[in-house]
Amino acid sequence: MTYITRKKIAVAFTKVLVRDGFDRTAVSSIMRMVKMRRQTFYEYFEDKYAVAEWVVEDMVSAAIDQNFDYLRWEDIFDLVGYELDAKQAIFRQLADQRVVDFVGRLSAHL
Repeated sequence: MTYITRKKIAVAFTKVLVRDGFDRTAVSSIMRMVKMRRQTFYEYFEDKYAVAEWVVEDMVSAAIDQNFDYLRWEDIFDLVGYELDAKQAIFRQLADQRVVDFVGRLSAHL
C-alpha cells in the first residue's frame, strides 16, 4: 500500500500545484484533497520538495526503467517527451521554481 498511498498524495500534490502554484501548495490542502490525515503525509514525505522529487522520479522510472528492456532508446526518448508534454503544467511549475533537477534525473536513468 506504500506505493498507492504515495501515488495518491502525489496526484493531489500535482492538482494543488497546478491550481495554486508551488509557493502556495500546502500540505494541508494536499491531504484534504485525498481525505487523509496530515500526519500521513509526513509518514511518506519529508516536505513538498520531497513530493516534487518523487513525482519526477516516478515518471522517469515509469517511462525509462520499466521500458528499458522492451523499447529502443529512441522510443524511450519519445515516451519521456510525451510525458513531459502531457504534464507540462506540472513540470513547468517545478522547473520555474528550480525544485527538481530534470536533466540530472533523466541522465541518471539513461
